[in-house]
Order: sequence, then structure tokens, then C-alpha cells
Amino acid sequence: MPPHTPGYQFPIFETPINVSESWARYLNPFVENTNTTLFNILMRLGEGISEREVLEVATAALAMLTTNGLARTGWGSTFQGDVKRKASQKEGLPDGDYWLSGRGDVFEVDPIESRNWTSFRVESSLEGYAYNTLTSPPKIAIAIMMVYCVLVLGHTIYSGITGVSSNCWDTIAEVTALAINSTPTAALRNTCAGISELHIFKLPVRILVSRDDEGEGEHLELVFGPVDEAKTKARTIKPNRTYGTLPSGCVGETKKDV
Repeated sequence: MPPHTPGYQFPIFETPINVSESWARYLNPFVENTNTTLFNILMRLGEGISEREVLEVATAALAMLTTNGLARTGWGSTFQGDVKRKASQKEGLPDGDYWLSGRGDVFEVDPIESRNWTSFRVESSLEGYAYNTLTSPPKIAIAIMMVYCVLVLGHTIYSGITGVSSNCWDTIAEVTALAINSTPTAALRNTCAGISELHIFKLPVRILVSRDDEGEGEHLELVFGPVDEAKTKARTIKPNRTYGTLPSGCVGETKKDV
């Protein structure tokens, strides 16, 4: 934009630029065909203008020459140093893991020679699948796994100290069979078509012993709701005992040790 264009104002630099004699000759080269310098050629373009406009043209010419010189400085510069390579391999492939993980620079340079060099920083990234904890779902999953591990460890320690363990009701099918063979209870009234109230899930549940009608055997069943503790002691499951009979009228149940 020309300097006399309305609304345009040259920026004001508080810090002056010091130009050495050699760099000034570089900014204002001598043109042999015209036997003059580049600055004089630019100034001739403003012949016939007023003294005030001559000052503006000179200011613009100096600004363009300085800008051109700054833009051409270091145009032939290249990366210095040697690429970091894997010493363990014969072919010496670039060690991408070294600099991509942030452990060091891509190029190996002499620390003394590179003291005044211009640093060029590159931020690299890889796209792919990886485990991370940057978002909420992985953090929640890890927390749940830690709670599960604590429960498993506690159960393992308890079983190791007491020597008590069981392989009963390992599957949903076994729990379902236990529920079907249990005596109906009024605590689960109006739940045959669905459960819409949360208080059903708050009921205490125990697995207790129930004797056959004939009194010849015992089987296990789910008992919902509060029970008489005095009567519960007589119905507590005993270790190393076989349970599996049913009341009269029911056949086909398999015995199993608990």
C-alpha cells in the first residue's frame, strides 16, 4: 500500500536497527548495467514529485530494501548435525523412539558449536490405538477393576486363613435352579410380572437349610426378608455335608456337596 494512502500509517519502532557498512552494501547493491545503485534506481521513479513526497518515497525504498535483506538472510541454511540412529542395528536406522518419546533431540550436534544456532522445535505425534487415562471412561474402568481386585484379594486371604471355600452357584443357571426350588415368600408379592420398586432389591437374602416333608433329607433354598435368628442357627449350612433332596412330590434333583 502506498505511503500516502489515506488511513495507512507506518509502524513506529522504538528500537533502532543498526546497519553495518558491509550489510548496507548488501542491501543496496551496485547495478553494473545502469552504473548506479538499486536505491538510486528506485528514487528515479519518483522524479517530478514534491519534496515531501520524495521523503516518503525514500522511506518506502529503504523499508523495502531492508525487508528484502532480512528475508534473504539465511535462505540457504539447512539442518545441522546427524540424525540419531539405533546403535544396536547394523543398518543404523533412525531411532524414532528416542526423540518421539521426548527423551532427546532428532539431531546429534556439538553442544559448543550449536550454542548460538537457531533452534527448530518439532512436536510429533502418532495416530493409533493405545491405552491411556486421558478421559473419564478409562479412569472409571480402572477404579472398578481396582475395587474388584481388592474384593478378590480379600476373599483369597479369607479362604486361605479359614480354609473354607465352595464351588456352588458359580453360574446363573445354578442360582436360577436354587430360586425355583425355594419356598415362595410373601416378601416378593406382586413381582411376578415385573419389579418397579427399589425396596425389593433392599431385602436381605440368605441361603438356609430346609428339611423334607418326610424329614428324611435336606435341601437348600433362598429366604427373603428378616428371619428369627434363633431359628436360623438350626438352618445354617454346614460344611462338608451333602444337600440335594426335595420335599415330597418333587423328583429329579441332583445331590451336591457344599
